[in-house]
Amino acid sequence: MPARKAKSQSKLPSELMSQQSSSQGKKRRKTSDDTARAKKRRTVQGQTSPVEAEYVPSANDLISDVPRDENFTIDTLLPDLGTSYVDRFKSPTAPARAKRKPWPRQSSPLIDPEKLPPGWSMTEPDLNRDDIEAQIERCHVRIRENIMPHIFAHRLKGLQISRVKQNELAESEPGNHSLDVLRRLEILREMEIELQGSDNFNQLPNVLALLQAYRGGMLDWNIGLVTYWFEGVQLCEPRPFSWDEFEVLNAHHSGKTGFWMEGLVGPGPTHSLSAVGIPANLPNNAYFARSYMVALRIPGLRWYAELEFVYDTGASMMSLFEGDLQNIMGRSTVGPTVMGLNSSSLADGSRNADDGMDQSPSSSISRLGQLRATMTCYGLRIPTLNSSKMYLIQVILEDVRF
Repeated sequence: MPARKAKSQSKLPSELMSQQSSSQGKKRRKTSDDTARAKKRRTVQGQTSPVEAEYVPSANDLISDVPRDENFTIDTLLPDLGTSYVDRFKSPTAPARAKRKPWPRQSSPLIDPEKLPPGWSMTEPDLNRDDIEAQIERCHVRIRENIMPHIFAHRLKGLQISRVKQNELAESEPGNHSLDVLRRLEILREMEIELQGSDNFNQLPNVLALLQAYRGGMLDWNIGLVTYWFEGVQLCEPRPFSWDEFEVLNAHHSGKTGFWMEGLVGPGPTHSLSAVGIPANLPNNAYFARSYMVALRIPGLRWYAELEFVYDTGASMMSLFEGDLQNIMGRSTVGPTVMGLNSSSLADGSRNADDGMDQSPSSSISRLGQLRATMTCYGLRIPTLNSSKMYLIQVILEDVRF
């Protein structure tokens, strides 16, 4: 069966934003691709009737790119790169925070769960999780209410440690920076040190330029917006991310090396909470380790590789090993496009799960890690029947050992 194709309409962010409001309320019209099914026949009481059966995709269905609009070129993109979308782009509105209900103060500690007031909860949905001072003050309020005070005394210790670390982070850079920028600067400083020893993709100029831009206030961390960099030069103002824009701009600069996309991942390290040495096949006793076969391919390459991935609900990003890139490349010499670097925190037993508070060695089962690894990020496609979606995937280098 021939590959299914759908016409892609690549538009600039300004065009997409202008159409957003007008497109609301419209129903999606069915296409022939939506209703296409392989048909078989069966006999019912002596009569033959057509029966629809689910179509099983073949390799040809999974190796074709959704074509980009031919009119969308670097010439149409360049004039808009100087436009900043910081004030024009509206990120999704956060849901309204619930109001907190105060609870009567108890004369003696209420520690029996059977006697808790109806509706009582230990959560703080009305507070921002990053507002350490507000969280600490709330712990004092909870302790004064005397309902499960031991829980909030324990939480208070962890928050006080977090406040010390946050203050240290603020003191690590001169100037008045937001918490997001401080987290990003911390990661970039670590990347700078690593790249001075090994920089296979010529990313050190970009890291140095980003450090200078954040420190000088020329760049801020804007959720939902990205900037592109090439060999230390900023190519655009903050703008919404688009795969088509990325591919066109990257190809224009022949960006197999030296190309960087800033803003999509971060500001701090992502997480890979399951540190597991994965053999060729999962052991028989891995009852709780779920794995899936996922097809990956390089955009523009008519080949895909099916690889086994462990389902890690604690991971922020999909990861694969460097050696698997050759399977994805097949016999081609064309490698995937590098989009930048990412820093991940992995479990290594150097820290416990209680915000860094010391515990006895016997409690090491609850210990989390502070090990950080800088990984290369690639743009790869996960082909499906009706489309071939792009995903940002980090690659663990073979010389990184956990």
